[in-house]
Amino acid sequence: MVSTPVPIRLRGTAQPQELEIATERAAALVELLKAVADPTRLHMLAILVGARSPVCICDLTATFRLSQPTISHHMGKLKRAGLVSSTKTGIWAYYELRPEVRPTVRSIRPSGVLYWMALCSRLLSTSRSLSGSVFSRAG
Repeated sequence: MVSTPVPIRLRGTAQPQELEIATERAAALVELLKAVADPTRLHMLAILVGARSPVCICDLTATFRLSQPTISHHMGKLKRAGLVSSTKTGIWAYYELRPEVRPTVRSIRPSGVLYWMALCSRLLSTSRSLSGSVFSRAG
C-alpha cells in the first residue's frame, strides 16, 4: 500500500477544508435521507417504482399488515420529501411517484449505500423546481 507522507504541521495552523456540498443542499439531502431511512418506506418506494398506475393506500395496508394511519404516516413523509404525490377518490387515497422523480428513481440500480447516495444527489440536482418539497424549502 502506497501512502502519501503526512505533512508536518505547526500548532495553531489549522487549514479549513472546502465543503463539497453547500449547506442548503446538505440540509435538503438530510431531509431526503430521513424520508427514505426506513425499511417500510423503502419498500413503498420500490412498489411505486414498479406500479403501472397509482397504488391505493388500502393495498399498501394489506401488503405491510400495518394500520392505515401508520401507512398514511409513512406516505406523508415520502410526500413531504417530494418523492410521491397523491390523489383522493372518495375515501381512498392513491399514491404514485412524482413524474419528475420517476426517471431518476428508475434509472438507478440498487447497490447498497451508493445507490441511495446517487439517488439523493440526482434528486437534489434535478428537483429544484419541485414545489412543497424539501428541495424548495431548503433553498
